Order: sequence, then structure tokens, then C-alpha cells
Amino acid sequence: MVITPIGWLLIPLGLFLLLVRPNWLYVLCVFFAPFSATSLLNSGSGDAGSGLQPSLFMGSLLLLRKVIDIILSTKIHIARSIRTPVILMFVFVGVCAISLIMPFVIDGKLQVMSKATIGVPLEPLRFKSSNVTNTVAVLYGVCFATFIAQWNLDPKCFFKTLRVYIASGVFICIWGMMQFVLYLFHVPYPVSIFNNAASPYAVNDTAYLDTINIPRVSSVALEPSILATVLVAMLPILVIAIFGGKRIFGKYADRAALFLLCVTLLVTTSATGFVSVAGLLVFLGYTLYKYKRLSFIPIATLLIVALLLVFAYVAVPGMNGAAQEVLFNKANSWSALVRSTVIMTNLQYFTQYPLLGLGWGSAPAHDLTMGILANCGLLGLASFLLFIGYTMNKLRNNVIESFNSCQPFNHSHILLISLLITCLAYMITGLPGGPSFWLLVGLAVSAGGQTRVSSKNRAGIESDT
Repeated sequence: MVITPIGWLLIPLGLFLLLVRPNWLYVLCVFFAPFSATSLLNSGSGDAGSGLQPSLFMGSLLLLRKVIDIILSTKIHIARSIRTPVILMFVFVGVCAISLIMPFVIDGKLQVMSKATIGVPLEPLRFKSSNVTNTVAVLYGVCFATFIAQWNLDPKCFFKTLRVYIASGVFICIWGMMQFVLYLFHVPYPVSIFNNAASPYAVNDTAYLDTINIPRVSSVALEPSILATVLVAMLPILVIAIFGGKRIFGKYADRAALFLLCVTLLVTTSATGFVSVAGLLVFLGYTLYKYKRLSFIPIATLLIVALLLVFAYVAVPGMNGAAQEVLFNKANSWSALVRSTVIMTNLQYFTQYPLLGLGWGSAPAHDLTMGILANCGLLGLASFLLFIGYTMNKLRNNVIESFNSCQPFNHSHILLISLLITCLAYMITGLPGGPSFWLLVGLAVSAGGQTRVSSKNRAGIESDT
């Protein structure tokens, strides 16, 4: 194992904050949630490499402190308003764990893809350590989401979490734009700082569109599509803050942050990001129209932006080529061929073992639906949709109630749209997971439970500030 330069800084800092300032440890945990290409500690290399992400390390310390509190108090307290979605999340974990019997049942009788790409050798399906690590990752994610939900039942804490998360988004966008500029001027990108994970995808400093020399920005994420998935979930927070009057940083700072996120999404050249933004515009446009917030200024702004993009497409050769590549040539690209092949292969796995799939972590995935069906079958997909659907329905009911009381733009509204857009992105990206996803789920559960809970019911680590 090798400690990275940032690991030498954050590992001792995290241990210190655990004992002295756990609230600051929580802030770092939220801030580093999108840093999927960053590692504090690496083991192995290449396809066999693994790393310890900053948010995973900070979150594990927070959960450790919570476990110690539970042992000392000899009781587990979860607020009543969030118990149902928490139970449903653990049901999903249980199904993932039960599905691990399938590699023993199949025991090499089925040849499966070793990686989510074309041309890799098939291998007999047997139980591997990766089955355990992938299941433990889901268990950690659910525990982390539960902690986030409990912590943020106080609306003040919820708002502070949103502020830290958007601050993280602003930072990774600035870092991503720096990456883009360095590409253009042929200056080496400092991969050792935030792109140091022991993964073949972490050092993504040579990613270009297939047929033109336009760089694809991934910033601190493993891939441009992963970065886009994180950023599109942040957009509703800023948009609703701007229209609802509940500022994140300030009137002009929020608009500047929104502009920065949109520009960074553009330079990711990610089809996932563009599809997600299209869905976001539909949801937000409907909301603003229905509740009479779609005034002349936002309409005029959108028209001006659209006209500028059309002008750039016609007049700028590089922009023309990039648009052709991203919008029209993706369906014929190598990545589209790989994606469709993996999805069809997972469909075959599901039809052979429909109830529990091949076992969690056994089948590579490039989309949410077939990925879950191939890995843990109908039971897995049903349990996943159950807790996501229950959470969204609770948020929807809160939104309707708030609209009826003339308070339309609230926490439930933000998280409903963010969770919808994130799930839409994962429909064409892969299996959901990672600190950013579970942070968003935890905030959604918390927002759904805030209407019937006071700040006195928030369990967890007491404030030290």
C-alpha cells in the first residue's frame, strides 16, 4: 500500500478532527464526495488497483464515531419520519447479500464478461472477493445515507450541507476548466494531486472526442460522464435557490456558480450530461410555468444562449465538429457499441437467472436497469425501485403541500428534481453508487422527513462549534 501526497495531509487531519472537531470532519466528507479519482491510499495498480477515496475515509470515521456512541448508549435511534425509507434501503442491501449465493449455485457453468467492454476474454462465473467488496460498498453507502438523513433533519444543517456541496461543485468546475486550458496550451496536467487513484481511468489527461482534437474534461472524477452526473444533480439546487429566494452564497454568486457549472458540463462533452440537462430543463420549465415563475428574464436568457450556441455551431469550425461528434455521431461510436453490447449481454444473463441474477458484483454494467437485473435480478430491481420510489413519492407529497401553502421552492423540491435527474443519468451510465449518490439519497430522505420533525429530534454527533 502507498499513501498519496494528499493522503499524507488528509489522513492525519481526519483522525485529528474525529477527536476534536467532528463537525469539520463532516464538512470534509461532504466536500470530497465528488472526488472519485482521488485516493488517499492506493493498493495495486491497473485493473487490479484500488484506492481509498477521501469521502470514504472521512465518512468511515464518522460512522465509527456513531457506532461507538451506539455501543455506549446501548440503543439505536432513527427518527420516526425517516424509518421507512431507511428500512427499505437496508432491504436492498439484504437482497444484494442474498444474491451472493448465485455464484455458488452457478459454479462455473456460465461464461461471463470479465470487464464492461468488447474483446475481453470470458471467464467462468465463480464467487470472488469482488462480490464481497461490492456488497460491502452498498452496505456502507446505505449506512452513510442513513447518517446523512439523520444529521440533516434540522433544516439549518441541511442548508449548510447544500452550501458545502455546491462549494465543492464550484471548486471541481474551476479545476476542470484549468484542466481544459492546460490541454489547449499543451501544459502537463498535475494528475498526482486529485487524479491519483490506482485505476486506469483516474489519470484521464489524454481523453479526446473520437474524431476531433477537443479535450474531454473529467476534473476530479474518474470519467467525464461521472463528472457530468454529479454536476447535473447540483443544478437544481442553484436554480431553485435563485428563483426561490433562498440564496446559497448570494444573489450574484449563485448566478456565477450556475454559469460555471453549465460551462463545465459543456466541456465534458458527455452525452449523459446533455441528456440529463434536457430532462432537467423539462422538469424545471414545467415547475416554473405552473407556478408562474417563468418570467420574461429567464425566457430571454434561454433564447439568447440558444442563439449564441447556434451562431457558434455555424461560425466556429471547432464547435461545429464537437457538436457533430457529441450530438449526431455518438450512436455510431465505439462507446455506443460497447454500451449496447454490455446491455444486451446483461439481458441474456437476466433471462437465464431472473430472480437473483448472477450475484451482486458479478456482471459488468453500463446502465442502471439491466445492470441491477443482471447482478441481483427482479428482487434487486424491485427493492431498489421501492426505496427510490418511496422517497420520491414522499418528496412529491411535500412539494404539493408546500405549493398549496404558497411556499413552492423548498428542500423537498430541490431533492426531488436532483434525484430524478441523477437516476436519469444512471439509466445511461451504469450502476448507481459512490459517495455523491448516497449523499444525495440521504439528503432526499432527510428532506422528505423534515415536515414532521423538529431540530430536537436530530440524532448524531452533537455540534462542537
